[in-house]
Amino acid sequence: MLPILTFDENKLRPSYGYFFDHSWLAPYETIIGIAWKFARMNVLPGHIVAQQISLRPTDPYEGIAPILSNIDGLALAKTFAIPRRALRVGIESPASGRRMSDHLRYCARCMGFSYHGVMHQQVGATRCPCHRTLLEDACRGCGFVSEYRLCARLLDTPFKCPSCRRLYGQRYGATLKPRPLPKPLRTAITRARYGC
Repeated sequence: MLPILTFDENKLRPSYGYFFDHSWLAPYETIIGIAWKFARMNVLPGHIVAQQISLRPTDPYEGIAPILSNIDGLALAKTFAIPRRALRVGIESPASGRRMSDHLRYCARCMGFSYHGVMHQQVGATRCPCHRTLLEDACRGCGFVSEYRLCARLLDTPFKCPSCRRLYGQRYGATLKPRPLPKPLRTAITRARYGC
């Protein structure tokens, strides 16, 4: 029997440890995708994750924009036990020249693999670089368009619509358990990122 996790109020760190498998990380994954996996596999409520990601005290239900100046990247890298570079590429930075959409955009087929990539969020992108399908922003079930913010409502529903809780990748064998992306998809993501 596993112990019930208890948290230090000042740090995103359970007293008995946490679980995060590096094989779940895919190239150029957004901070939302990484936080979804972390919250889901550690059964964390979204308001705790949203509060602790922010550099400054914030209302977890209002949340913060996923930009570098709002997020404590060093603390998150330690918490997730992943390289800081993996986090940096998933967080919008004015220096990167990338601009992210204000609302969640996704490829339903990628969401079926529990993957949400930076390329899906970039302003101007219309198709998934892996599947060449049109990117979506509204839930297929209820039509809800979610804001792209690290907030309790979005983080409470990993890879699901925050309004009706329908899986974004429902038609594509979606699962709530993160799993490694197949090698052809990882290759396609990397090639799309570098324009190959």
